[in-house]
Amino acid sequence: VLPARKSGQLLLERVLLAPLTALILVGLISILNSRLFPDPNVPYTFPHSNVPIIVTNVSEMALLIGLPMFLIVVPGLVRTLRDMRLVIGAYMGIGLLYALGTIFAPQLGLLTKASLLGNNRPKVFGSSSSGLGALIVLFTTIALGQALYAKQAKMRVFWWALTGIFILGVILAYGREAWLDLLAAVLVMIGFRLKNWTILLLLLVPLVLLLIPGVSDFFDPTKTYGSDRFKIWQDAINIWLRTPYFGVGAGNYQFFDRFYGVDQVGVAHNQYLEVLAEMGVQGLICLIWLLIAVGYVSITYLNRAKTGQTKAIALAQIGFFAAIILGGFFTGTFIPSAAAGGGTATFVETSYRWLLLG
Repeated sequence: VLPARKSGQLLLERVLLAPLTALILVGLISILNSRLFPDPNVPYTFPHSNVPIIVTNVSEMALLIGLPMFLIVVPGLVRTLRDMRLVIGAYMGIGLLYALGTIFAPQLGLLTKASLLGNNRPKVFGSSSSGLGALIVLFTTIALGQALYAKQAKMRVFWWALTGIFILGVILAYGREAWLDLLAAVLVMIGFRLKNWTILLLLLVPLVLLLIPGVSDFFDPTKTYGSDRFKIWQDAINIWLRTPYFGVGAGNYQFFDRFYGVDQVGVAHNQYLEVLAEMGVQGLICLIWLLIAVGYVSITYLNRAKTGQTKAIALAQIGFFAAIILGGFFTGTFIPSAAAGGGTATFVETSYRWLLLG
């Protein structure tokens, strides 16, 4: 990064710096408020861990500060076309492990007890269901971007084959949200590439499919796992209403959900509601501000790109950005909560997303 600093180049786009700084400050204020005025009814502990609350708070602040560092460090490291190709190759290598692990999950014994219409969902490297599918969507967008801008016939076949493998992986992850993310990402990318926005009308296809007998079973709690999202979202709103101004504290959602939630799943299964509950209205405003800034920067860089390679990676970011926006209504796609638990899988997945943005 140092040579860039000496040359006077900005370390971070101002349009991104402002919302990121605001989100970090709001997160810190929400944590301090929760420490100064704790809820006497809430046990600030995990059900299966003795990790103290201070560790959770420090982890959340490290997360809020650490993720934006990708936007500073990556541009300082990825300087040449060769660097970019190495990163893309690394993404494809890791992506294939996730995708092939998902595709061959029954043979490898990588299945969970959760099911979707009789199909057990796979679990690969600690990630399962929609989280696994959403992660493979990321690798899909990178491969698809390369396929859409490949000039040589052999390379087009290669990248389209990789894209097909990743799409199959998303489908076999059996995550309904991931299927919607995939549809949105692919259609947005093709729309930008062809400059034909009528293709986005295909986003209405899922609504039409609901009219087909049997399709509604995907949302029948008696036949599928994880179909009670409306109850979970209502829990998030109720938790926010207890502390509407400062929130319950960044990273503290699970503690309050255990006491005030009905379903008590530990997460809001909604990025926007989780930030609202943890950081209050100002936190949600900062998140929306950040997402608008990311969308603006992503489109700007696509328009600035002059080569097929740089256009491909910029288009991949735009496609996955569409998945982040849509996926945010079902899970924490961009700013995970430290109280989510489950080991490091969530944070590893988030780092992949921020690395692409960087």
